[in-house]
Amino acid sequence: MPEALTTWFPDLDAEELARRADRHAFEHSVSLGFEPSNAPADRLTVNYLRHEFTRYDDEPTVERHREACEAIAARYPWLAAECAAQIDRRRDAEERDRDAAAMYEGHFELEQAERRDVTARSREAVKALSLGQRVKFKKQGRENVGTIAELGPSRVVVAYEVASGRDRARSVKLPAIDVEPVI
Repeated sequence: MPEALTTWFPDLDAEELARRADRHAFEHSVSLGFEPSNAPADRLTVNYLRHEFTRYDDEPTVERHREACEAIAARYPWLAAECAAQIDRRRDAEERDRDAAAMYEGHFELEQAERRDVTARSREAVKALSLGQRVKFKKQGRENVGTIAELGPSRVVVAYEVASGRDRARSVKLPAIDVEPVI
């Protein structure tokens, strides 16, 4: 179980806290080479208190963020609305990040499955091909005809010529299912 959040909030009024938070945000932005923040004073103040007067940065999780914001709201009631808004924004951002990661993982797994399928079908297709065999294939939407120059376990290298240009002799490595024997 994580350690309880430690705080050491200063005994300052709203105006002085806002002034210090603004100065802190300005100095922090400049030290990183960014333009100074134009965020509202309450947001800068909550950020200042969370980062400078709690142990939030030791464990910057959603839960720890919520705890820090709740502690700030309890100590400085005039910041309660901003604390609640920051808790909501952080929770929503984490949910969006989780959803995006899950979508990426699903897409990645689908691509992996498609690659495995192409490889498996190409391993079978290569068995019906031979060196020197004439085949047709598509490259950049254009149908070409060439000769198999190399056979691999699931891929073939096809040598072919283009109609114009300095270097007319070309070769391309393709999955075996992407070539079709010329009859």
